[in-house]
Amino acid sequence: MLTGDFGKLKKLGAAVEALAKPGGKPQARLAVSVIGELRRGPLADQYRTGAGPAGQWTRRADGKPALVSRKLPQMISAKPTDIGARFVWRSPMMVAHHEGHMFAARTGGGHSIFLDENGRSIKLGKLNRRALRRRFVQEVVIARHRVGVRVLPARPQYPRGTMPGPWAEAISAGLRSGMQRWHEHALK
Repeated sequence: MLTGDFGKLKKLGAAVEALAKPGGKPQARLAVSVIGELRRGPLADQYRTGAGPAGQWTRRADGKPALVSRKLPQMISAKPTDIGARFVWRSPMMVAHHEGHMFAARTGGGHSIFLDENGRSIKLGKLNRRALRRRFVQEVVIARHRVGVRVLPARPQYPRGTMPGPWAEAISAGLRSGMQRWHEHALK
């Protein structure tokens, strides 16, 4: 003869069914838990130390570690999906850091000065729209310079291929804590 709380057993069965359905609330809760662990763990660490999942990033031109910042982890938004979590950069510059980028040569700098009919510089305080409409005001651009090709080296910020140890540990810890919360919720 079987005895026990069959109401709880029925709730647990329904919770396990909900856990098995793709795109359900339990998967979203698990994904949120994994996202939190990754944010607090490897993502925060790599922007604190200047080392990504593949190792130390290429240093900046001045020799300091690259991408060391408290604000950069906030440039990554994450949300649960049907099959896990999706991380998206909020800035295209972060994609350039991840993949590397070559900036083309260009002409830079330069600022305008305005000359009157005698070739003397007009002070900016006296320069207004009315003065610019006059024929004798001439604009001259000075201090232009040439900027050569610049290369931003690739600094991978998420793992490709095999999952590095810290990332795998954070995912496992997030799943464990998420499943613990699911278990507590399933038995209520």
